[in-house]
Amino acid sequence: MYKITNNLSLEIKPWNCKICTFLNTEHYYKCSVCGNESDFFSIVNKGKKYKDYNKKSRVRRHFKTTSKVLLPVLSCYSYKQFISNIKKLYPLYQEKMINGVWLLTNNTNSNTIEKVIIWVRKNFSDLWIGVNLIGENIITILEFINKNRPDGIWNDRSSVNDEKYQNVPNIMIDQIKRLKWSGLYFGGILFKYVDVQGDKKNIVKKSSKYMDVLTTSGIGTGIPIEKKKLEFIYKTKHKNLPVAVASGITPENISDIIQYCNIFIVRSSIVDSNNNVSISKLFKLINAIKNN
Repeated sequence: MYKITNNLSLEIKPWNCKICTFLNTEHYYKCSVCGNESDFFSIVNKGKKYKDYNKKSRVRRHFKTTSKVLLPVLSCYSYKQFISNIKKLYPLYQEKMINGVWLLTNNTNSNTIEKVIIWVRKNFSDLWIGVNLIGENIITILEFINKNRPDGIWNDRSSVNDEKYQNVPNIMIDQIKRLKWSGLYFGGILFKYVDVQGDKKNIVKKSSKYMDVLTTSGIGTGIPIEKKKLEFIYKTKHKNLPVAVASGITPENISDIIQYCNIFIVRSSIVDSNNNVSISKLFKLINAIKNN
């Protein structure tokens, strides 16, 4: 057993170094003798079963539906601002107008998010809370899951590629299973600001094994996704893999994407100039989704 951190560990699948032929059993990709780094990770993948799960069923268990799931995003500057916005959104959650809330760290840090989760669990224990730790590596993300147990994790960089061996994605789902985390994993595919290497069609096809929700976007924050791109993803991805769009969704363009998208992740079109949720703007989007 190889310890990634104090709380995270991998079972090593023995492998022969291509340089010195030493049979490695102590490290999952770096040779203990010559230091050569392998092209892929050799692990006993406990996440294999997860790959075959019906992801729509997993989404349904969380949201009681697999379509028209609306998840507002909070990207706040302080603990107080997060709590204020959650208090505004919670009645809409109770009325089933929204399905949960995402918390982002791009204007704060993970310590603030942890405090917010503790407050939510104490005061609104039924509220679905997801987290995006902007720019963090998978070890940090996994440690956060282990400590805080959010209902969802959104990772812009899922690292799914068109190669035979999915190194980072395999470790991600292996650890999710070992940690016995039952939350939803939203993995970024063809996501904004992420350099895509390899065949896009193959990447989309492979994604169903490594996430619960394929999460995509336009080319930048607040920019709508091209209909052609979303249609390509929808027709290429596995039939049981839900799709989320996470940029540029407005009441005016919802009719263009709703037939290709299960989940709507929104911020730019529902906040005011102070980065607080505008209930009037949110209601316009809710009504647009309802009427399409």
